Amino acid sequence: MPAETPGASTDVASSTAPSTAAPRRPRSNLPRQLTLGGLVGGFRSTIGRFLQYQVLAALLVGLVILPLFRLALTGLIRWSGRRAISSGDYLSFLLSVQGIVLVLVGLLVLSLLVVININGLMLIAADSLKGHRKGTLWGDLKAALASFPRFVQPAGLLILAYVGLVVPLTGMGFGLSALSGLRIPNFITSVIYANPLYLTGYTVLIILLAVVGVLSIFVFHSVLLRGSTVWGGFRFSWRLVRQQARLFFVGLLPRLLVLFLIAGAVAAVFLVLAALPGELLEPQSFGARFALLTGLLLAAVVLAVAGFVLAPFAIYVQTAFFVVAAPHVEQTARDVQKAGGSSPFTPAPTAEDVRHAGDQAPRRRRRLVTGVVALVLTLCVGLAALLAANFDDVFAQRRDMAVVAHRTGGDLAPENSVAGVDAAAKAGAAFSEFDVRRTADGAYMINHDPNLKRVTGDSRTMEEMTSEQIAGLKIHNQFGSQPSEAPVPTLDQILDAGKKDEIGMFVELKGPTADHQMVEDVIRTIREKGMEDQSVLLSLDYDLITYIEEKHPEIQTGYLFYFSVGEADMLVGDYLILEEDAATPDRIARIHAGGKKAIVWTVNTKESMEKFLGSEADGLITDHVTQVKDTEEEMSHRTDLQRVVDTLFVG
Repeated sequence: MPAETPGASTDVASSTAPSTAAPRRPRSNLPRQLTLGGLVGGFRSTIGRFLQYQVLAALLVGLVILPLFRLALTGLIRWSGRRAISSGDYLSFLLSVQGIVLVLVGLLVLSLLVVININGLMLIAADSLKGHRKGTLWGDLKAALASFPRFVQPAGLLILAYVGLVVPLTGMGFGLSALSGLRIPNFITSVIYANPLYLTGYTVLIILLAVVGVLSIFVFHSVLLRGSTVWGGFRFSWRLVRQQARLFFVGLLPRLLVLFLIAGAVAAVFLVLAALPGELLEPQSFGARFALLTGLLLAAVVLAVAGFVLAPFAIYVQTAFFVVAAPHVEQTARDVQKAGGSSPFTPAPTAEDVRHAGDQAPRRRRRLVTGVVALVLTLCVGLAALLAANFDDVFAQRRDMAVVAHRTGGDLAPENSVAGVDAAAKAGAAFSEFDVRRTADGAYMINHDPNLKRVTGDSRTMEEMTSEQIAGLKIHNQFGSQPSEAPVPTLDQILDAGKKDEIGMFVELKGPTADHQMVEDVIRTIREKGMEDQSVLLSLDYDLITYIEEKHPEIQTGYLFYFSVGEADMLVGDYLILEEDAATPDRIARIHAGGKKAIVWTVNTKESMEKFLGSEADGLITDHVTQVKDTEEEMSHRTDLQRVVDTLFVG
């Protein structure tokens, strides 16, 4: 990239004072830069530069920045005397010196990822729109890194909040692929969806965040290309979107949607054609499986390349829109830094420029592309042959999976009831999970929530009631199954039902009374009934699991968590029970390597059932035992195509 940065070039008119003229209205027909022909043509002229930079950025991030961050992360966690931090013990770590240092390092790394992955592509787009087709890789990277100081400031936290929270949760604006999986855990959203008040508040919040995401979509452009402060960039972006909404939403957006719909249709047709040979040949033969895998691998490569191109194209389009629309927005002195700003740069390349750029492309580049295509084709064919020869091992038709009924029986009976244990055993569940709390008179009874209002209508907590008072209450069946109600059981009654039904017991120690005394009392009860091998003690409190392992190593334990960092396989517990988002294939493999079992909670949707039934997890906790069993049976009769897709693209 040339030494000057976009927006500060000497080939455009500069202005150090804010404009006081009334904003001009853009003409009704789309400018050349914003027609599909202009956008696609302009992007084609510099796509090689974009792709080269993305490869360099991916290598820099994947081989240098993230490994160094993981090294720092591991070192800081070990410095604190731990091997991992998780949802059950993170607060004490964050309040330590090591935790504060880790937060600062994390913010620094996130800022660096923003600079490399977003700013770099945006500056290339701006430079291309100024007529510079070519640039050097190191020049482009240097220009991106030069923008780093603009974002390392207190107001830069707004940028990080925008990229790290608003964009992943709403899908509006520029984001980072490393944060694409960020979302609210299912066990939280299930509570939100079940409560009308929570759902209303959540919906309003997401709508507000989506509006913020759309209005802030040009904040990077304002900072990088106009010299705005971060605060000024947000203000200018909001004004631009409001004042030029018609040009964007009526003029540009429909054309882009048509383009993406066409691309989606082409991708769908390509996938169908890729899978067709394998379906036409003799089922489950080596030839059919080889053809199927070759087609799907090639389709995956094409789609991956398309996805690789999509990000810079989106940035190119938004940068072109900014170039055209920004001059029509009134600016104020607060928008521009003291050093002064610049007016927008020159228009995008014309169709004639694009044509000549294509004519001047060196032939060695075309030979290089041909060579890369041949190499990819060879690798896909070789990998397909290897996978086809070991098809049943790689794409297992069915894996042994322990089904755990949530809150005794899930939707088969009133929650946390003796009837639930019986129903779970009858449905074929391997375990029945339930929640233990201590009453005011020291007895142990079963309930999940902090109080009894949802299940019995009584708003008091178990901790403030006696066992006699609780025994007079009835649990209302909220699933519509039979029986319609059931008494609140004691720990003894639940364990007796489990022993009778010969079903495993996942005993979760719950609430403010989940302490060392509860541990000792529950273990004593389990031993009296001779159910040590049949029971697993669970908790969200990591210190409690550690206490059990130290004092009673013969008792099986399960640690429940919804996130972890560091060496998760080194967490204490015979079972590591992960929330869905935390149950990645890599983490499950590391848990197994550590000699522990991996259980996923709470798996309630059809999509999640198919995903984790096809995974390497040892079991799953669900409210829908029968549906899981039915899905398990359906998956045992999958076609080769379904097995491959489930393994490679779902599980």
